[in-house]
Amino acid sequence: ATDFTIEHNTIAGNDVGTLIVAVNNSLNFLYTDNLATGNNIGAEILATGNNNGPNNGTFNANFQNSILTRNNAGILLISENYNESIAQFQNGIVSDNLLNGIEIHQTGNDLAMALVSGVQANNNTLGIWTEQNGNNIGLVNISGTEANNNTDSGIRNSQYSLIAAIGIVGMPNGVAEGANNIAGLFGLALPEEVSRFLTPCGPVTANGNGADGLSLNVNADNFAAIGLIAD
Repeated sequence: ATDFTIEHNTIAGNDVGTLIVAVNNSLNFLYTDNLATGNNIGAEILATGNNNGPNNGTFNANFQNSILTRNNAGILLISENYNESIAQFQNGIVSDNLLNGIEIHQTGNDLAMALVSGVQANNNTLGIWTEQNGNNIGLVNISGTEANNNTDSGIRNSQYSLIAAIGIVGMPNGVAEGANNIAGLFGLALPEEVSRFLTPCGPVTANGNGADGLSLNVNADNFAAIGLIAD
């Protein structure tokens, strides 16, 4: 596995503020307490798992407590062909970018999870765009977030999975705690992935956008496709 941490930086005036490329390798990446401004792309992550064996590795990217503003594009993240691909965005500002605020593409993974909470994605072209395509299982939770006054859509979520896809916007408060309590009554613990998926919570606002405030398109071939706007 490869570990990267970028923290407490001002990143300005570059073609790509932060560029990380992982090929045939696991990646565990933390981006915290940074300011990225005046770049062509604030942060770009391009990661591909190992296609040559049964273990394709894991991808885990966590953006938190950071501001990406007045770039051409805020965050572009692409991850492909991992056993597990998790992209998480917490408590940040990705606003006033010329193009998209947050753009996530997860393709061909066994499990793909995109989690957005406590984020302001305002005054971009498109606030938040999550796309999951051809994963076995795809999970998206966008909660406690605002995507207002973007010239295109506020939030656009598109999921197509081979087995199951779940997309939730505005997870009610207390769901994760309640699920853990119920499991505890039976002497069980929720799998870490499930608990992590249920954790982001709170209402979402997507007002004053040029196109849809919220677009949610969730599809799966074999088992279940669930799209839920809960707030």
